[in-house]
Amino acid sequence: MKLAPFIIFHRCGDGREILLLPDSNRAIALNYSGSFICRMLTGNGASLDRIAAALAAEFGLELPQARHDTAAFLEAMRQKNLLADGE
Repeated sequence: MKLAPFIIFHRCGDGREILLLPDSNRAIALNYSGSFICRMLTGNGASLDRIAAALAAEFGLELPQARHDTAAFLEAMRQKNLLADGE
């Protein structure tokens, strides 16, 4: 899965990362795990399982917890139409 093509993933000068939604003149601030997931959704994208495994390794989580958290984050993004069509 990937970010929707209209979204700009941006790193601010202070190191924070945000999603810019030019069509609606909005920005969404991301926490560390949200930034990590969105980085994986850029370019060619990544599967839920691949993102969850990387999240578990990066943050020292158990894989089932990482998969649950990743699925919840992606579902919230899907509901806001922030993922590419068909994702």
